[in-house]
Amino acid sequence: MTGLDFGNTMKVVTPSTRRPTEIIDNMSALPLINESTKDILAEDYMNFTLGDQYNITIKRVSDGVVEFTESGTLQGWPKQTIPINWTPATAGDYILRSEGSTMAGTTTVQVINQKVISPVPELSTLVLMSAGILGLFGLARWRKNS
Repeated sequence: MTGLDFGNTMKVVTPSTRRPTEIIDNMSALPLINESTKDILAEDYMNFTLGDQYNITIKRVSDGVVEFTESGTLQGWPKQTIPINWTPATAGDYILRSEGSTMAGTTTVQVINQKVISPVPELSTLVLMSAGILGLFGLARWRKNS
């Protein structure tokens, strides 16, 4: 292994002409509570070889409970996208951890990518809560004036 790049992803550059092996977050929208993330959240495994293993976990920051886990074998394509079909049950912070292992010569290299994601309530929940709060303010004002 000749170099590492610690950005949003971790790239492992091997001494050969092989392209960097990395894991890239692919999130097109914010996850919503009680809705599946299968169309908006994925991990892109770049330049892994056929037979390399991957593991994806999502766990709550507050208590460390693992809410999602998936593992499998990569196909060796230049880019393999693994969709994440997770349905967050509560708001809060979650750690999305993606791992993959590959060979660099005779050395096994572990590639790890972590990201904190925070699901938000769906829009209808926010509208209902806002309407309830406005109703309470209206009721308090009506009682004050009568």
